[in-house]
Formats: sequence, C-alpha cells, structure tokens
Amino acid sequence: MPDLLWLDRIQPSQRSRVGEKAFVLSQLLQKGYPVLPGFAIATAAWQQCLTLPGESKPILTDLSDSSLHLNVNDYRVLQQLARNICQDIETISLPPEWLEGFLQAARQLSTRALILRPSLAISQTVERPLRGLLQGRTCWCEPQYFESALKQVWSEPFRAKSLFYWQREGIELEGVQVAVLVQPLEDAIASGRTIARPSQWQIEATRGLGNAWIRGETQPETYRIDPTTGSIATRKPGHQTRAYRIVTEDIAQTCLERRSLSETEQETAVLDEIALAGIIELTRRIQSEKIADFSWEWVLSRGQDAAQHLHLWQWNEERSLSSHRQESSENAMADSLPVVTGVGASLGRAIAPVRVLESRDDANREIPVGEILVAKTLEASWLPMLDRAAGLILEQGNLTSHGAILARELGIPALVGAIDATQLLETGESILIDGTRGRVYLAEPHSPVTRHPRSSELAEESPVTRDALSLPKSHPSPVRNNERPPIGTQLWVNLSQPSSFQRASLLPVDGVGLVRSELMMLGLLQSQSLTWWLRHREEFIAELSDRVDRLAAVFAPRPVFYRSTDWRSPECPPLPKFANVALNPSLGVRGTHTYRIDPALFEIELVVLKQVRETWDNLHLILPFVRSIDEFLAARKQVEVAGLLQRSSFQLWIMAEVPSIIFLLSEYVKAGVRGIAIGTNDLVQLLLGTDREHSQLAQFYNESHPAVAIALEMLIGGARKEGIPCSLCSQAVVRSPELVDRLIEWGISAISVEPETIESTYTAIARAERRLLLEEKRLE
Repeated sequence: MPDLLWLDRIQPSQRSRVGEKAFVLSQLLQKGYPVLPGFAIATAAWQQCLTLPGESKPILTDLSDSSLHLNVNDYRVLQQLARNICQDIETISLPPEWLEGFLQAARQLSTRALILRPSLAISQTVERPLRGLLQGRTCWCEPQYFESALKQVWSEPFRAKSLFYWQREGIELEGVQVAVLVQPLEDAIASGRTIARPSQWQIEATRGLGNAWIRGETQPETYRIDPTTGSIATRKPGHQTRAYRIVTEDIAQTCLERRSLSETEQETAVLDEIALAGIIELTRRIQSEKIADFSWEWVLSRGQDAAQHLHLWQWNEERSLSSHRQESSENAMADSLPVVTGVGASLGRAIAPVRVLESRDDANREIPVGEILVAKTLEASWLPMLDRAAGLILEQGNLTSHGAILARELGIPALVGAIDATQLLETGESILIDGTRGRVYLAEPHSPVTRHPRSSELAEESPVTRDALSLPKSHPSPVRNNERPPIGTQLWVNLSQPSSFQRASLLPVDGVGLVRSELMMLGLLQSQSLTWWLRHREEFIAELSDRVDRLAAVFAPRPVFYRSTDWRSPECPPLPKFANVALNPSLGVRGTHTYRIDPALFEIELVVLKQVRETWDNLHLILPFVRSIDEFLAARKQVEVAGLLQRSSFQLWIMAEVPSIIFLLSEYVKAGVRGIAIGTNDLVQLLLGTDREHSQLAQFYNESHPAVAIALEMLIGGARKEGIPCSLCSQAVVRSPELVDRLIEWGISAISVEPETIESTYTAIARAERRLLLEEKRLE
C-alpha cells in the first residue's frame, strides 16, 4: 500500500515524496494558515502505477528513450504517443487494497466531492514556473469516480502539452515525479487571487468556484489595495453571468455545474466588507514574514454555522520583475499587475510587439508577421490581417463578433472590452497577452515572439463514427477511437480558415456544420478588393474552389455545410453596390435578399459548389438570413439553374435566424427546405429587440431568456414534425452548458461549435444523453 501523508504531519524531509504543491500547503497549514485539510498520495504510488500492466503491457514500455526523442512540432506523432500512454494508464487495474486505502482516507474528510491535484517533484532546476501545465480533477467521493480521477491526474505528465513542455525545456521525464494532493471540494461564495507587490496589492474575485476565472469565462471584480494602510485605492466591477458550483442533484458523472447568476447577483459586489477585510488581513500576515512578492489563490465558503470561511488554496512566491529583469519569463510577467484588462475572447498566451490600428489606411500598409493588433473596433478591411497576427486586443466587440470568432479559429489569443487599450499601449512595445484570463502585461523590450500551443492545435482524436445526417448509406464511416463514450447527437465544427482545416478534421466531430464563407474569403481580400475579384470571375472561382475543395476533401465522407455569403457591413467589406449605404449589421441589406439585388457573388459561389461536388458529394448549402418564403424560392431557383439540385444527395438548408421561420417552417419545407441550422446570435437579437454590439443594449442580450428557450423548442419540434434535420450553430452551448440538456431533450439533430470547444461540448452532450436515458429508465 503506497504512503498517504496528511498535510498537518508532512515533514521537510518528505518534500520529494509529496511534491512541491502539497509540501508548501502543508507547511502553511502547520503555521496556522487556513488551508483546507487533506493528504498526499506519495510519488511512490505513481511510480508503481507505471510498472503495472495496462491492456497489454506496462506503461513504461511506451517511455523508451527513442519514443521521447521526438519532434514535438509534429503534433500527430506527439498526440499518438500521448494518447497511447494515457489510454494505458486508464486501463490499469489498481490493486483493491490501494483504492480501499485511498477511499478510507478520503472519507475522513467528510465531504461529498473531492479535488485531486498533481503535486510535482522535479529533480532538475526548473527555470520557468509550471503553474497551469498539469490539471487537477474533481470527483465524487465514491470508488469509481475517485479511481477515474486519480488515473487522469497520473496521466497529466504524459498529455501532449506536457510532453511538449518537457522536451522544449530540456527536462528529463525520468526526473519528474507526481504526487496527488487530495482535498475536500466545497461550494464557494467566491474565489479569486491576490497578487502582492511591495507598492501595491491587487485582489481579483469572482462568484462561485474558481473555474470561471481560471478558464477566462469572466472578468473578475478587481480591487487595488494600498499595502501601507490596507485601504482600497480603486475598485473595478467585474462581469460575470454564470458561476460554478457542486451539482445539487443526485450524483452525476461530473460533480460541477454552471448556474446562471441573477441580475441582482451580477450587479452586487462579489466581496462584502467582511470578506475583503479578511483577504487583506491574511495578505498582511503573509507579508509580515518578510515575503515581498507573492500571489495566493483563495476560496470563500460558508460553513454550517452560516459564517464565512476563507481558505488559502494555492500559493506562489514571486520574484519582482523590476529586480530580476534579466530573468523575466512569461509567468513572472503574468503575476505583475496588468496594464490592460478585458474579456478573454480566445484562449492562449503570446509575447509580441504591439501594432495599434487607427485608420482604414492601415490595411494597405505592410504589417510584419507576428504582431499583436490593438484597435478600438475591428474594421472590416483589417480582418485579413488576423491571419498574420500573434494576438488581438479590442476596446469594443464581443465574444460573437467576427474578430473574436476568427481569433479562436486561428488559434491566437484575443481580448475584447479592453478599455483604453489604444491609449495605454504603443506600437512597437512588447507585451504579453493572456487571452485565457483577459489580461495584458508589459514584457521586456525586444522579447522574442513566443506563443503557447493550445489544446485545439494538438487534436488528440480521430473522427467519430456516426452516420452522417441523411447522407447516403454507401458512405463509409470514419474510424472512431474508444477513449470517449459514444453519443447519438451529431457534433459538428464551425470553420472558415484553410489553415485550420487539417487540424480540425482530426477532432472528434461528425462533419462541418457551418462554413462562414465571407470569412473564408478574407485571405483573398488581403491581396485584392472584392470589386477586383468580381471583375476577374474565373480567377475568383479558381481560388475559392481550391479552398472549398480542400475542406470537402479533408472531411469526406462527413458532411460539410457551406453557408453562402451573408455580407454585412461593418463586419465585412461592403458589396460594391452597397458601398455607400449605412447599414445596421443585424437588420441591413444582408442575407439571401442581396442575391436578388446583386447576384454576382452568389452565382460565383454556386459555380464553385457545383465544381467541387463533381468530386465530393459531401458538400451542401445553407442559405443565410432568409426573411420570407419568396426570398427562399428566388434563391432556390438560382441554385436549380446552377445545376445543384440534379442530385438527390444535395441538401439545401436555411439558417433559422429570422423569428418568422418559427411559425412558417412547414411552408418552407413545402417550398424545398431540407434542413435548418439555428443561428442564435441573430435570433436572440431579433427576439429580444437588442443589439449585442451596442454598449447600452448589449445587456439585454440573453441566450437564457425564456423566450429564446421557447423559440428553440418550437424550431426543433417543428423540424422533427416535418421530418427534417435541425442543427444549432452557436457558441451558446459553451456559454450556457445547461442548454445542451434541453437541446437533447427536445431532439436536436446536431450541434456545431468552434474547434476549441469541441472537447467540452462532446462531454456535455454525452452527459446530457446519459441523463436523459437514466430518466427514461426511471419512468419505465
């Protein structure tokens, strides 16, 4: 039986056995700091785990020197090795006495839920802090859940991003040891971080457990504190619409869920005077031990006595940037005070020079590759520049604007709502942009351009094997790996950029649910204007055909739904005939209506689709923003003239964005609609009379509004009644995971999201389907 070492008894001589995280917290606990109780599963257990046989061989078989001396830039080889090792760890049969011993100790914590965190012991000197590299797991205090979580934590050093890190930093894997810190998981009133410097302290707070701010899903409430007096120098309200908590119902597969915050909660300060005073006092106590630069994460919970209890959750002692400039690193920068904050719109971090964009003429200037673009808002003529950028910072915009969507697909970090960014940042200075946490820090002058790989860039999975929706039976199914539970709902991906096609094809998806055609064309518009391309029709057809053909080929036989151009200003360069028309992005001259006024561009798209379908019949068409049946019939006639309706395998869908479709769906089906794709961005705006781009109206944009739920249920139910498929092409399921349960219950055919959220959406669908099946069995 491996050693279990309780935090209140760990001695300095046992440091290497429990890892750094567990050791530091144990010493703080023994000094009287409010650290939650817990124990460490010693590194010896992890070492013995690697010698146990998996399905066919000991894990260490895959850890030969030859297999680890690999090119980490070859993500396929890297992912294959990582997948093999992690899968083997998951198949290990732990000795029963181990699991029983672990659980006996866990039950002494008197809690329903646990958090298991990796605690590293590394024999080499590590130049860069490892915070955030290895992830912890939450689970119920039950045998099957504990065992699964433990194996996942033990697998963390072998994930692709970890192998990438070890190799790049020259860390020998043989010198890495992993202990597991086990502590109770309690519901939280609030959680956050305090960054303490000699001249200033900064307190960041969010409601609920810390998952929201760790994942960059919220803008934390921020206090700047004078260390001398402990008084509040400034307070900046945060922005948070949802919080994480422990599942309140019967035990489910996961023990965390997100809940929507009421308007009162959103408008009320996260920390009251008592809580704030407690955080300041504890920070002062730490500083009194002659520690100048440090940060600590905390959790504020309410005990059975109804009193607030502050717990120290994570501790990091820092070195000041001012006194260690020559040894600055990304992590050191990330713990200084940010110069700009905003809402993280695309995950990841990068260090690069700033390029402040001020006028439309900037689009015509030669911009070097690898700069971080900073602007008030993203002009349409600047969109092509994103393909060359290292990051994006906008004072305005939101998570669903084209700039944010493109940044996520291109894999570059981005912030929106970054107040005064164009005034605080200057062209040429080096900065660190953290798109995950929504922060920007000054970097050393002339710092080398760096960018961390994101999980979406290291696709781990093969395509899933479910029959493509309504496609011919003769299409062979892709090979599916066995790492995930099967799901019955189709999971699709939204794409537009050719650079992401191959990578996205390796994700566990059934096809492409939305090709944003106008964004696919941005690369062409970087070299010539749209007017030029329309005048050079054959060249335009050849270039666009090449992009669409590559997409259809890499996903074949899985379906690819090409949404024809919804060319609206100011998000896209205006169409030639509408160049002088001032348009509202939501209600202007846009969508299928433009095909009747100026059909030139749509006709070129139809020629492209016809050409590509000569080779790949998995390509289909979605018409955007259809206002009326007459509008649809006119567009359908154009599609027919182009010869696309000659084959029965071709599917013509419409975007369900205009609310009138809810009531006229049967008439649309009679007119020839073979499927609908719900676009929540426009549907929500039109239902609620709001504008997500307008600073004063964006607050009324609410995807969780009862009217939106009723509309979605009616659309899905209507599609089922008419016998046509219905998909949802939206990030709403990411921002509101609880929506997945309702979509599955209503009978949605497919859900289509952006590449970086495929993993979480897959998990949410699997969980929703299991829950629905369980409920049905209970009713039998």
